[in-house]
Amino acid sequence: MDKNKVTYIAENFYWDGDLKKLFIENQEVELSVSQKRLITYMLKNANKALQNVDIFYEVYNSMDREFNEKSVRNLISALRKLIPSINIKNDYGGYYTLVTYTQENKEFKKYLFEILEQSKNAIALTDPNQFDNPIIYVNQAFLDLFGYSSEELLGNNIRLLNNGDTTQEGLTQLKKAIRAEEFIEVNIREYSKKGDLIYDEITISPILDTQREKLVYFLSVHKDITATQELLQKLQEIL
Repeated sequence: MDKNKVTYIAENFYWDGDLKKLFIENQEVELSVSQKRLITYMLKNANKALQNVDIFYEVYNSMDREFNEKSVRNLISALRKLIPSINIKNDYGGYYTLVTYTQENKEFKKYLFEILEQSKNAIALTDPNQFDNPIIYVNQAFLDLFGYSSEELLGNNIRLLNNGDTTQEGLTQLKKAIRAEEFIEVNIREYSKKGDLIYDEITISPILDTQREKLVYFLSVHKDITATQELLQKLQEIL
């Protein structure tokens, strides 16, 4: 095996560029012609977003064949089942990105929890697959911003922070985005445990299980813009 021609596409899985074959350890993994073309194309463009239509015509090698989005989706799903640890990201607009495996990726995952905990931004995770989409994780910055303990927050819906102040256009937009499982960035009024008003610039992102193409979490990042908002209000009063 020429190590210069080998690319690890997942932990223990590597692609031999000379042989055009996939191996786990030293055992060959049986692939269809389409799967081989898919891996070759995605490795050639590793870490780049590839549109499904480009993948389709590259894999099926014919401009005479009518584009079928489902064919691409099924092909990628089959590859994920074959290589459970492969990292193919789904991007909105029909794009897919193969993130190549490196030791650095493994180290990043190892320290991901510490990265979240030490972030200066307030971060929360909620689980939409449980009743009422409860909070399942908050970092220290979140606790510092709103003054609650993790025990008081975990298991509750994040609307707890609204403190009954529900007549907000921002909240209407936020609820609509959550129902549609879409990204949103919006400003809303929140309240600390003590009742202090906090103007919250909140960004909510749906987190997908790329293997099953299913929503698993919502990630929310909160930025305190109270000082900026109060300054704008004072300027409006003067003007």
